[in-house]
Amino acid sequence: MGDMFIVGAGLSKEVHCAMPILRELSQKVSQISKATAASPFPDNFELSLTYLAQSHPWLPEAENLRNRATFLELSDAVARVVDDCVNMATKTECPDWLTSLVRSWHASQASVVTLNYDTLVERAAARGWPNGMGHVKLDCSNLYPVPLARAQYRTGPVGIFDNDEPQTTYSTFRLIKLHGSSNWFYSGRSDFRGETIYYAPVYDWRTTWTQHDTWDQQNQEAVSDKVPLIVPPVTDKIPYFGHETVRSLWAGAATALRQADRIYCIGYSLPETDLTMRFLLQSRQDDRAVPFYPVNSASDAFAHYKSLLPTNRYEVIPYFTPVETAGVSPIHKLVEALA
Repeated sequence: MGDMFIVGAGLSKEVHCAMPILRELSQKVSQISKATAASPFPDNFELSLTYLAQSHPWLPEAENLRNRATFLELSDAVARVVDDCVNMATKTECPDWLTSLVRSWHASQASVVTLNYDTLVERAAARGWPNGMGHVKLDCSNLYPVPLARAQYRTGPVGIFDNDEPQTTYSTFRLIKLHGSSNWFYSGRSDFRGETIYYAPVYDWRTTWTQHDTWDQQNQEAVSDKVPLIVPPVTDKIPYFGHETVRSLWAGAATALRQADRIYCIGYSLPETDLTMRFLLQSRQDDRAVPFYPVNSASDAFAHYKSLLPTNRYEVIPYFTPVETAGVSPIHKLVEALA
């Protein structure tokens, strides 16, 4: 039992204006990608990716394979855009409110379900904060609740990287990344069941050039034959759920949802096209209506969630929406309340 947090792009946008929402992500991908989206939906990024990812019975196999190749190129471009934006964001200081939020998650050992691909939360956790015993720093291996292999170990035995900082294992919050992450890697095959999924750890919230850049280079070389494991913004995400690790993430989110005493939904608008997330929320079975707090700057956030969530399972409370926060950022108000 405890608090559950659902995190969307709005949180990353609050960290730095460079972090993209879906519309901006589509624009940035089109600027850097040479892939030609041969899709009947040129003005809808989500539908275009969905069309390209699927094998259509009316097309010859060669064309379906070309579409699949284009889809993989665009997916890779999505990860590159996200990483470029993270690099821009981390050239500034880590916001105090983000450190406070991560620290509160750590203290309460919360379940944090995120739809984001970026590594801003991991970087804030790796930067850490002082406590009475010294300095708390959380490695990715502390946060990810599923078994992932460290990318560096593909190129050598464990322990060969002598410069790697020793990490302390903490009981902390669980970061459940339902749509994958820009620092997770796999083969890119349409059927990747049973594959080892690798992650490149993040070490700090970097504002200067440090030795960590050498470690990042080692990570990049170790997964040079892989592609980022991100579940792109497609309406049909079923092909990605064949892998045991991805299914385990969603199962963990369902467990957190079932056990939650309160749910805070930060910067996530629950679009009607995100059917998988809507089905997950609607599948919660309980005799009680759990308090559900949209933490969102959109003027219609309360009404939107009120219309989508069943009233016998969720009590939608507008405490962290613009009407109630009176000009203060809803996310900042949440952090103050948690503190």
